[in-house]
Amino acid sequence: MEDKIKIHVLNTGYVEVDEALAFKDKSYNPIAYTGLFRSNKHKVKVPVFSYLIEHPKGNVLVDTGWSVASREDYKSHLPLKGYIASKPILPSGENIAEQLDKLGIDKLQFLILTHMHVDHVDGIRDVQDRAEFILVSRDELKAANKGGGRYIKELWKDTIFDRFDWNGEMGPYFKSYDVFRDGKINLIYLPGHTAGSTGVLIKNNGKFVLITGDAAYAHASWENLELPGIINDKVRTLRCLKWIQKLSKADNCVEILASHDPEVKPHIIEI
Repeated sequence: MEDKIKIHVLNTGYVEVDEALAFKDKSYNPIAYTGLFRSNKHKVKVPVFSYLIEHPKGNVLVDTGWSVASREDYKSHLPLKGYIASKPILPSGENIAEQLDKLGIDKLQFLILTHMHVDHVDGIRDVQDRAEFILVSRDELKAANKGGGRYIKELWKDTIFDRFDWNGEMGPYFKSYDVFRDGKINLIYLPGHTAGSTGVLIKNNGKFVLITGDAAYAHASWENLELPGIINDKVRTLRCLKWIQKLSKADNCVEILASHDPEVKPHIIEI
């Protein structure tokens, strides 16, 4: 048996959103996902997950969750568009740096961003000095640097990114990137939610785990092919969900992890 890979599923706070943000069909109102003119009965609190992967060649962090600054005063830290549809909630001890400290992790070989929306990148300044490389797809960084929507460029103005281009042929669009060049951690092109959204496929000892980012919000996303409220491309989103659905039925699938699934609790997976 090969060396095991350990995956820590870390709850890095919560986000309060309208139910239509995660599942478009919750309302016929095309802007329901923003929460504007919607009563509190439509509000839900969902987790924000980050993932620490312990690979034999180094530690890998996927996404960062909310920053300490958002806990202290999110209205001063973020512009209105950063919290109008997604209110940050960060309990004490749940910031990603606090959790890495608790685990005794002071060095990361890679920090990977599935995409650059505020709830996935806000904590980057809290941990970027620990990372040797900060990986984001060239497609996503290009889209993010144009600004607009849920992209807030000020959050990464001091960050040096390591852009990557797809060098493999895995996933629904046959675009992937082998992080350690050993086939164990592959970044998968999962566009639709954003132009350059990325999933993370961890393979070891004949088994696999998939981190979807926001290509899927919860189990219902791929089980019922339910589209989210925020979509960059409907056709691509659906194609990615069908691919995730197919993977979820494979005998060697250990778990599919969506970044905001309320059914998931913090836990550790070993494969």
